[in-house]
Amino acid sequence: MRAGCLLAAKIVSMALIAWPALAFLPALAAADVRVMCYGDSITAGSDLAHPESSYPGQLQQLRPDLEVLNEGQGGDISENRERFRAALASDQPRVVVLMLGTNDPVCNPQASPECASATATPERTVANLLDMAAEARRSGAEVVLLTPTPAVCSPLCQEHSDLAFAMAVRDAFTARVAEGLRRARRPAGVRIADLRRAFTPDSWAALSVEGLHPSPKGNAVIARFVAAQIERPSAARRLTGERADGGGGTTEPRQATPAEPDPFVRRPHGARDAP
Repeated sequence: MRAGCLLAAKIVSMALIAWPALAFLPALAAADVRVMCYGDSITAGSDLAHPESSYPGQLQQLRPDLEVLNEGQGGDISENRERFRAALASDQPRVVVLMLGTNDPVCNPQASPECASATATPERTVANLLDMAAEARRSGAEVVLLTPTPAVCSPLCQEHSDLAFAMAVRDAFTARVAEGLRRARRPAGVRIADLRRAFTPDSWAALSVEGLHPSPKGNAVIARFVAAQIERPSAARRLTGERADGGGGTTEPRQATPAEPDPFVRRPHGARDAP
């Protein structure tokens, strides 16, 4: 009984308490691209005393050519657009990695004033995420939009019907969000990356703390997945990009400079950066 209570307290504290956003690593002088990882506690990391173990922290270690900022906040939801706008304005990222939706159907109004769990639908969450991606594009950033990770009920969770029900709701909801994102029209400059399919229920159970938040090993898998979505820039190459304007969906061409390389351009197999 006590173990179950401890599990319940841990899940509630990790998922619903609004942790402050972290910008945990100093800017790297040699970094070519600033990346803002935005999301809820899955992005923030489950061990705030060791932010380097979060997936953004491990992404920074994998990719020293990037400056990675962690804008994860526990309990965050896709309705919380003001925080997203503030992070965009403050961080001015070149790339936004966006993952939300896990808390949308079960959010706590005390932790998230914008909570709309009573009216939340997967379709609404998908629309919110695409709107956020479009907003990031208008700010000049490229976007990697991740499908949300699973939610798996651990054996201790299964002993408590309320926890098991909440976990099942999260998993079913995010599965439909992921499917909606897979079917969504992909705007220019937005990459929808199917992180969810990198895991099976069994592998996620093994790579998460309690079936919801990734362990350091789970974060390592996510970090490698995200790193593969962002091409290594070549400062010697001039690239042509597209930037959405603030009007009715039209775009205007932009010439990227060596100081602002396009992280999404694919190079021919075997090509190397200039020395």
